[in-house]
Amino acid sequence: MLQHIEVVGFRGIRRLSLDCTYSLALIGENAWGKSSLFDAISLVFNSQQQLYKFRLADFHTSPDTEQASSRISLVFTLKERFAGQYQKARYRAISPLWIGGSKSCKRIYFQLEASINDSGQVITERRFLNSRGQVINLDSPNAFAKQLISFFPALRFSQDNAFLSETDVTLNHSLREQSEQLINKLCQRVSQTSQPLLKSELTQSFNALEFLFEQYLSPRFAHLAQQSGPRKVRDMGLKPVSFRAIENLSELLKSGHSRHTKAALLVMLGAYLRARGPNLLRRGCSPIFLLEEPESRLHPINLLTSWSLFEQLPVQKIVATNSADLLATFPLSQVTRLVRRGDNLSAFKVEEQDYSSDEFRRIAFHVRINRPASLLARCWLMVEGETEFWLLTELARVCGLSFAGEGIRIVEFAQCGVKPLLKVANDMGIEWHLLTDGDEAGKKYANHAKSFVSGEMLSERLTLLPAHDMEHFLYHHGFDGVFIKQAKLKSKDALKLGPSKVIERAISRLSKPRLALAIAEDVETRGEEAIPLLLRRMLHRLAAQARGQAG
Repeated sequence: MLQHIEVVGFRGIRRLSLDCTYSLALIGENAWGKSSLFDAISLVFNSQQQLYKFRLADFHTSPDTEQASSRISLVFTLKERFAGQYQKARYRAISPLWIGGSKSCKRIYFQLEASINDSGQVITERRFLNSRGQVINLDSPNAFAKQLISFFPALRFSQDNAFLSETDVTLNHSLREQSEQLINKLCQRVSQTSQPLLKSELTQSFNALEFLFEQYLSPRFAHLAQQSGPRKVRDMGLKPVSFRAIENLSELLKSGHSRHTKAALLVMLGAYLRARGPNLLRRGCSPIFLLEEPESRLHPINLLTSWSLFEQLPVQKIVATNSADLLATFPLSQVTRLVRRGDNLSAFKVEEQDYSSDEFRRIAFHVRINRPASLLARCWLMVEGETEFWLLTELARVCGLSFAGEGIRIVEFAQCGVKPLLKVANDMGIEWHLLTDGDEAGKKYANHAKSFVSGEMLSERLTLLPAHDMEHFLYHHGFDGVFIKQAKLKSKDALKLGPSKVIERAISRLSKPRLALAIAEDVETRGEEAIPLLLRRMLHRLAAQARGQAG
């Protein structure tokens, strides 16, 4: 499997170091370099087994200086799935490439470099390295490169090949090729028209589907399928959405599953055939599936139905997605967030061993299930409850800021606890700011935040209200009239009762969230200057933090 990628100076990427897992979700805004990364993998490990030669257009150009780089370097680290896998007879052709000790999993380090000579020609070099980065002396590195590519072909499922050109309808006596042609034609129709397939066409396609799975998909994958054991508490928190394991996809075709499930299998196989192209894959190879935004043409329900089938294929899958629903099906440790700041690209992920099972459970429920889009945000504003959510959203709007447009998400931490949220925000490279009350609990939350701040001003990360809670803070900063009005009191009676009693009475008549909206309504009338300076500064600081992640 592909374990690590180092990219230097290739197309839209100046430099990137990316760890890969067997199933990996990549998230980030449009300009993070997804196309360049997938180009690097799919061009080098193409299913046609052709050695890619770099071109002038492949050299990275800095958006600031408009200067093209003079060198490209791609280093791919491939690793055994289990110790001793390299000893299988099928890998004999690449046996000199494996590096590592006898007890640990062995690796292959494959490097491609490009430079421009004095004549302006692009020179492409391929070499294999040892664990110290030194070149392994081989008689024909290019021949070994072709062998390696045939064992690890990358199949790219993208928008570019989502629509088929006219299929070649030349008669072929191979039942496999006839079945492939039929599925290609029907998938083409499905993608280009809203008209449903006829019942006879569905029957034909399902028969072809079953034949192809039986002939060369199921046999290849059957020996890799593993029966899923019972889910443990840690697994439930790490991966909150899970599907029932399907040990043999061909059995699914024969069973009484719905037509929709079989249709999803049909579309999945059609996508596979398009990504693979006309050439059959090498027997016993380990394909790398690259999926670009699979959610782009699918309703969330259809997306998860299709993914539940795709997930069962025992091949490495690297998925670039902006679907919060799809992200919930990945273990959090297999989600990588990519952030571009200027010409620098950084990859962020959580390390599973740094979190307890209880922390994963809290994050799963409060973020991944109830606020799934939060992982896609640029910045989190962490607040105690619903009151702050309604109030600050409206105050930001009065200040000319749109939380949604700026990529700011309000995350309530009262039920989850602030520490797990701070940990995951830091590890995933999400900017954050904590707003707390001035009571003892709020000071405790503030102390948690201080432990996550290093090398920057505390005010950039923390706003501690100089009052017992938000209601008392607002009462003493120009909104006492709103509380008195909502409490149905006269001013002289309010003076006798004192702020706490007035606030308590106003809340009992409305509720905290409804009172927050009444204050927001008052701000609408009075304008931005009515917003306390402390909150105004915090809101503009949040916007600056979020814009810093915009690339």
